[in-house]
Parts: sequence; C-alpha cells; structure tokens
Amino acid sequence: MTRMLAAVYLRQFRTPRPGIDLVGRTLQRLVTPEMPLLHELQTRFGVFDPMQAPACLAGYCLTQKQPPHRLFADLGLNAAAVRSGLGAVVYREGMLMIAEEIAQGRGDGLVDQAFAWADTPADEQYVDHNVVLANTLLLPFRETTPTDAVRDRILDALLDRIGDPRLRTQNWVRMREAAEVARRWLTRFAVRQFLEIVDDTAYPQQWEYRRAFWTALLDKEIIQEAWVAFGLSGAERARRDFGKNTPFGRLRPYRKNVETGHAVLIMRLGDYTMADWSHNGRCIAWSSDDDRAPRLYAQEYLSGDLAPDEWDASIPLSVRHAGSESYSWQMKVAAFVTERTGCRLSMRDYRVR
Repeated sequence: MTRMLAAVYLRQFRTPRPGIDLVGRTLQRLVTPEMPLLHELQTRFGVFDPMQAPACLAGYCLTQKQPPHRLFADLGLNAAAVRSGLGAVVYREGMLMIAEEIAQGRGDGLVDQAFAWADTPADEQYVDHNVVLANTLLLPFRETTPTDAVRDRILDALLDRIGDPRLRTQNWVRMREAAEVARRWLTRFAVRQFLEIVDDTAYPQQWEYRRAFWTALLDKEIIQEAWVAFGLSGAERARRDFGKNTPFGRLRPYRKNVETGHAVLIMRLGDYTMADWSHNGRCIAWSSDDDRAPRLYAQEYLSGDLAPDEWDASIPLSVRHAGSESYSWQMKVAAFVTERTGCRLSMRDYRVR
C-alpha cells in the first residue's frame, strides 16, 4: 500500500496541489529502511517534502552535472514519474535556476547543461520541455546580448529542435517573448552572416565602410528584420561556419549574373524593403507594398528580381557603392533612411573609426 501511494505521489506530483502536503507527510511516516528505494529518496533528497524536494533535486543535479532523467533512472524511478510528475517539476525548477544564473552573468557552461537536461529519451521527455528550454535560454537576454559564440550555440540548437520562429511561428506560440528575442538575434545574425561570409571575397577597401554602415543601423535598431540570399560558394561556407541549421536563402542567376561569392542582404526598415548587393552591386529599396519588393525569408531568389533596372524611376532608392571613403553612398542611403523611416542617422554613427 505504501509503495502504491508513493508511486501515485511521484507520478502526480505538482506544487501547489491540494492534498500534496498531507500525502507527503503520510509517506514520511510510512516509509521505512525496509523500503530501500523510497527510503533513499527521502533521506537523500527529502522527496516526500513537496516544498523542498524540487529545489533539492534540481540543485543536486546541477552540482553533479547530471540531468534529472539520469538521476531518476539510477534511482529506479519509472518513466511516468520522470515525464509528467516529479521529474517535470524538477526540470522546470532546475531551468529556473539556470536562467537566473545566466541573467546574473554567471552562466558559463550552463547553456550546454540546459541542453543536456532537455536531451531525454522520447518516452521520458518532460511535459513542455521545449517551451521551458527556449524560455530558459532566451528570456535572460531580453535586455542584453550574449557573445556571438553563445548566441550561435543557442540559436543552432533551438532552430534544430523547434524551428525558425520566422518560418514556423506555430511552434513558438507558447513562448512569444522568447520568440521575440530569437527574432532579434536572427536579424543581427543575418547581417553578421552577410558581412563575414562576403568579407573573404569582397574588396577590402570598400568592405570596412559597408560593415560600419550596416552595423550602425543594427545598433540603432533601424533594421527590423534581415535575411541573406547566398550564391553557391557563400551557401557552402555559411553551412560550414555557422552550422547546419543556419537559415538563409539561395541566390539563383536569372537576368543578372551571379558571381562567385555574390550575396544579397534583404532587410525591412519601416515601410520599406531594402536589398544590399555585395561586391559592386547596388543598394536598392522598394516600398513594402510594392508587388516587386522581395519577400523576406524565401528559400530561393532569382537574381534579376533583386536587381531592377538601374534607371527605373519608380524605385525609391538605387545607389551604387561608390565613394566609400568620402561617405558618398552612405550619405545617400542615410538620408533616405532618415526621411522615410523617421530614424535619424548621422555620419558619426557610421564613420569608420
């Protein structure tokens, strides 16, 4: 009878839950050394004290760098207790501890530990484990940004598990705040992809000016969304440098030649869509309600669709990257951005230091 009551307690464990304290106190009285598993759970971890057990078990697992499901397996607990009962509560408690450490800037190594906690066998996965994981790793960064290495690690793994929040919004409906953080990171990530991949093949004397300009727009949060379309060589390097789950579009030649290393950065700035071609290409803007404006997050783009006729008067902006050192093209694009979005951009924001 005691073992049956304990099994129900572990499987149905929730805090708060009506009657859980009474059941716990009853089990504390009934469990004896003749019941080795239950006795060990109580003496080591206070499992039958519902207010103390989750924090005690979660803290132990974090200290030992041991995911809860492995500890529970070692203790002989069945999958049901791990998946929907005590294990799920311990998982959430531990993830809250990890999130707090990350928010306090003490999260070195805890990102990988969070992923290890979530890597459970299919029949032992915690209830809402991906929701808890995404919130743990993203919400501490609502106001701050981690290093590129940490951000890339988090994004690569979450995109693999949950999908890109810009492309699979239905997968993120239960963690909207986390999705906003991920989208902000992915905007910066796309600009960084464009700058770093093209940097190998672009003209050095021009590229430092391009980097300073788009980084300034990022830092002032003028770029609201961003996506990159790579030619073949850029796509191969993006996969190699940024991971197999890195998101981008492919650039296919059509009415415009696609050179080796060519890429296009596609952005949303207010009511405008802007495309910045690498190398000697142009910076082009369309009104977002123009049917010709490229759609963000497409898997494939035809090069000619991203490069309308240079003399088309209906295109609001079409600027070649000439006169970088004198800030000629930058001033033209900055004036367009200031006029059309209301976001002021001065030369000191994008001057090369």
